[in-house]
Amino acid sequence: MANTTTSKIDTREQLLDTAQSLIQKASYDGFSFRDLAEQVGIRKASIYHHFPSKEALAVAMLERAREGVVRWSSSNAGLAPTKQLEAYCFDLYLKWLGAGTRLCPAGAFSSGWSTLPADLQHAVKAVFREQRTFLETALAAGIADGSIDETQGSASDLAEWLMAAVQGALVTARINFDTRSASKKSCEATFTRLCQQTLNYICHKQA
Repeated sequence: MANTTTSKIDTREQLLDTAQSLIQKASYDGFSFRDLAEQVGIRKASIYHHFPSKEALAVAMLERAREGVVRWSSSNAGLAPTKQLEAYCFDLYLKWLGAGTRLCPAGAFSSGWSTLPADLQHAVKAVFREQRTFLETALAAGIADGSIDETQGSASDLAEWLMAAVQGALVTARINFDTRSASKKSCEATFTRLCQQTLNYICHKQA
């Protein structure tokens, strides 16, 4: 019984891992249960033992991503404010989420936003809400200690700006990768450069 339960948990996690990878590379509308089954190496019908629908799978994947952001935020909360912003770009996104060749697992849902079911939209927003909370806290602390340029806006405004800049950098880097003329490293470099420019603007006083 224990081995069977462990096997089910492992298969469920493998399905979530593979679904997240497919969504980050091809978007929510760009893959099917057949694609997922082929990559995991199980029958399509077996997926339904874990998730009754593609929507349920996506919601579970996003909830897992949200929990991951919460854990990541907690582990980085002790850094200096500017270091927290750098970690957001270069640890969370570049190292953990594969920026440069992949989209954000939540942001990848934006292309079909108007047709998404309400619970799926809610799950996407929940992922971004956790990120925004982390950024607003870091930015407010940075404004208070003088390491963040308060003339650029409030902590809330700057959090929204940085999140938008990161999502834009993800898309730009991904497009470069899709041209097949750029290596993974050059796409990661594109993401890094765009994010660093934004961080420099936020974190340094303007003359």
